[in-house]
Amino acid sequence: MLKDLLRRGAALATWPRLAALALLSATALPMALQRPIDGDEGFFLMASRLVSKGMALYHDFFFIHGPAIPYLFGAWFRVVGPGWYAARVLAGLISVAIGMMVFEHLLRATGRRGWALFGAALFASTGLVLGWYSPVKSLGISALFAFGGMAVLAREGRRSVLIAGVLLGLTTSARLYMLATVPCALLFLLRRRGWSRALGRELVQLGIGLAIGALPLIWVLLRDHQAFIFGTVEYHALRDVRSAGVIGDWSQKRETLLSILGIESPDGGGAIQFLGLVLLALGSLFSSATPRNSPFAPVWLTLFVVSILPTPSYTQYFCLLVPFLIVEAVVLLASLPTPPLRPVLALGLAAYAALGVADVRRFLVTGANVPGLWSADRLARWRIPQVVAVARAIDEQNLPVGASWWPGYFVSTRTPIHVDLANDFGMVIADKVTEPRRRRFHIVTHGEMGAMIDRHDPPLFVEGNWAYTPNAQLLPARGYQLARTVGPVRIWAVK
Repeated sequence: MLKDLLRRGAALATWPRLAALALLSATALPMALQRPIDGDEGFFLMASRLVSKGMALYHDFFFIHGPAIPYLFGAWFRVVGPGWYAARVLAGLISVAIGMMVFEHLLRATGRRGWALFGAALFASTGLVLGWYSPVKSLGISALFAFGGMAVLAREGRRSVLIAGVLLGLTTSARLYMLATVPCALLFLLRRRGWSRALGRELVQLGIGLAIGALPLIWVLLRDHQAFIFGTVEYHALRDVRSAGVIGDWSQKRETLLSILGIESPDGGGAIQFLGLVLLALGSLFSSATPRNSPFAPVWLTLFVVSILPTPSYTQYFCLLVPFLIVEAVVLLASLPTPPLRPVLALGLAAYAALGVADVRRFLVTGANVPGLWSADRLARWRIPQVVAVARAIDEQNLPVGASWWPGYFVSTRTPIHVDLANDFGMVIADKVTEPRRRRFHIVTHGEMGAMIDRHDPPLFVEGNWAYTPNAQLLPARGYQLARTVGPVRIWAVK
């Protein structure tokens, strides 16, 4: 058996596959380790840390997304220990895995190693991928499961539909609106099998797979359905940014759409890349030389619409489309006469990569138009070494519990965070929720946070990213002493 495994491993370790793996690893992993922190990572990783310690998601603390990230990264933390670099390594590996799935699908779809490597190179140099799959958010993992599900569905294996269902169920557990990929899978199966017994069998397999993949959702619903619905549905309705409703503020949506397509105020080089991929994918959709029943075309079209609907909408949401667009684009290019196309392809790939490099610089050096960063002078406070140094300074105080306006400082500390402040987004809507429900769902108002400061509960506060100035100014007046400063961050304690 060992010889068979070694033989199969050697067969898989072909030079194109190894080259794709090396290219993807050389871009995704360094980017994951170097990219400044996205503000949302604080509550994502704090939730993962609390889950790794045995606390119940939604029930024991407030959370506003699907359960996949806390469960996956919580399990990872149990194995390797909690920390920012540990989390970013896993995020980088997820990105590498998506790129390798793109490579493998193109290798089967085109039958040419060169086209598969071309697709991997596009993925490895896409600004939206490098900038938004590298932080720990629900974007990378959603793309992993969604693309993996549709790629498996495209195969004719005996259990491929079942496995695809599991993956599509998991993508819904990561980001609830990814449920929109399921009708795309149904459409693909219907067009492939027609109205037949074979279609009925595959629909049963898909349904079973979806139920298995949705087990994280089913589990949290059974454990505490009220807390789950409050965090994932009611919160977003109460948030009501700019009084526009859950789906509204169409002028902002228009700005986002024009930005991601590089038409007006382009969102870095990634927007130009995205526009090119969309145009090629549209060409593939209408070309007579490409497959008529692609599982990827309905997904990217559906996600394009779904990504613009939330209020507010952000250009980062469109990174979910990238692996689907790359496959459609490369399949179209592979259908064209290759010899005359080679010089154009080489120049096109070079220009595409240059746009990716410019976007990497934007994320790492200038911060221009990157949400939460915006400018170079804000980068230092969001770099991982700065946050890790703050965590060490917190532990040096040897206090039983602490808190901050941004929970990311406590991801790697021995000092536990006050559970009602494990998710900073709770304060956004807390004033709209009755006091019994606030206690039930572990959120506090800014006023209640001021009362916590008055009674020295907790005895340690970190005044850093996203500090709410009126409350922060209460700290010295209420008996807190300045214990440490780490760059612009101040740690206040009562001992």
